[in-house]
Amino acid sequence: MRKSKRKAIVIRTVKPFFLSDSSYIRYSYNAVVILKKRLTPEGKEVFGPISRNLKIKKFLPSFSGLI
Repeated sequence: MRKSKRKAIVIRTVKPFFLSDSSYIRYSYNAVVILKKRLTPEGKEVFGPISRNLKIKKFLPSFSGLI
């Protein structure tokens, strides 16, 4: 589809985000997972590292096989 808006979840960001223990996590490139209408992922796998706090989110039970 050309020029259409889609929902996505950010998996990795170049901008560092700080944790409560004063450390930070920074990835070398940005990555997202594109979602379908019912918040299920469009792809089958996610390659590369993923932060632990993404696995804890409430609306991601459908990602258990992905992450």
